[in-house]
Amino acid sequence: EIAEAPAARYPLLMLQGESLRENGQAAHSIETFRMALEATEVDPERCRALIGLAAGMRITDDYDGALGVLDQAEALAVADSLDTEQSDIHYYRGSIFFPLARIEGCLKEHRAALEAAERARAPEREVRALCGLGDAYYSSGRVLTAFRYFERCISLSREHGFGRVAVDNEFMESWCRVYMNQMEVAGASAAMAIENARQSHNQRAEMVAHVAAARALV
Repeated sequence: EIAEAPAARYPLLMLQGESLRENGQAAHSIETFRMALEATEVDPERCRALIGLAAGMRITDDYDGALGVLDQAEALAVADSLDTEQSDIHYYRGSIFFPLARIEGCLKEHRAALEAAERARAPEREVRALCGLGDAYYSSGRVLTAFRYFERCISLSREHGFGRVAVDNEFMESWCRVYMNQMEVAGASAAMAIENARQSHNQRAEMVAHVAAARALV
């Protein structure tokens, strides 16, 4: 409310949009990122606002709209050689392809996200891409390959202190071990995932970890 200059309003709107999305208010975050987009004429900033817009639209299941916005963002990111932003774009596009069962496209996008993250030396983007690759390989029935990606994702997350990303993926390690016929280890892994999810108040991760534990016990 105090900020009037675009240079001050833009970063505040971006922070507000991200905070709203991470607190489960995706629709309000979309409105805020639209305001951020209007608050700047600088291409890299417009690119980041478009990415935030698409991230919210993905949560509200506006897949077509999100893909269109990501195409706009990609044109800006490629023109200015923005590797971190390119990683985000490929990650969100791959994440949209996943529920649409476009698994080959999902794999391609997450591979591109990983390559861009490595170029940018952005470990947080790298762990997200590894998670996306794990999901894609798991859905295509390649459980051993998926397991290796989840292991890398969790290990790198812990190394860099990305606890939330680790919690979001720990239950998948247990899930994979069930298919690998490692039931005792799967059960222990699920128990750890449950406890970590409880401590971080991640109810979705806790719920799926309980299901993984139940499968190992059965």
